[in-house]
Amino acid sequence: MTNQPSTGENAAPSTAPDQPTGEVVHPEPTTRQQASAYMSGSVANMIRSVVVIVAIMALFMVMAPRLQPDHSRVDTVETAQQLHDSTGLAVSVPTGLPDGWVATRAEYRRGADRLMTWHALYETPDGDVVALNQTLDATDVWIDQTVNRTEATGERDVAGTTWQEYTREGTMPQRSLVERGAEGRLATVVTGDAPWEMLEVFVAALTPVTGT
Repeated sequence: MTNQPSTGENAAPSTAPDQPTGEVVHPEPTTRQQASAYMSGSVANMIRSVVVIVAIMALFMVMAPRLQPDHSRVDTVETAQQLHDSTGLAVSVPTGLPDGWVATRAEYRRGADRLMTWHALYETPDGDVVALNQTLDATDVWIDQTVNRTEATGERDVAGTTWQEYTREGTMPQRSLVERGAEGRLATVVTGDAPWEMLEVFVAALTPVTGT
């Protein structure tokens, strides 16, 4: 019997080299190459982030002066005179304050205990705040809330008038001078975080308006 050549699964594997298939096989990147590519991307992203941050800061610096509040149009004297003309109330304003005092607000509003209140706000040359509040026939509640519930600590004579002191010291100080006034008259509270000396300067400069 003539032996036939073996085929199928039992055939011996060919030892001939693989023939080219026409596909280009790229070698896998090494770990070092991957890290290098990652670092390159990270550095580029970091540079872009820095550029964006610098651009935002530059824009803020350009716009910052415009964001500062403009107090040049706050005229407490004119506002107080208009209030006097419309209500007859001889509210007060400080006149002749030293250089550096700036008026930041002037309004007639409903204040503590729902009493209509003349309110004027000032900044001292050192940047402290002093507020002037006046109302007709002040109640105990109005005074207590206007001085922010600080304690009465004594009396102080300013320009021939006796004022009541209210004080809270500490990290958030508040000092107030209160002149209650008789029935049918305006009560006055001058309050803020300014030193007593500055409050006295402010109180001594208060002058009732007479209208236009």
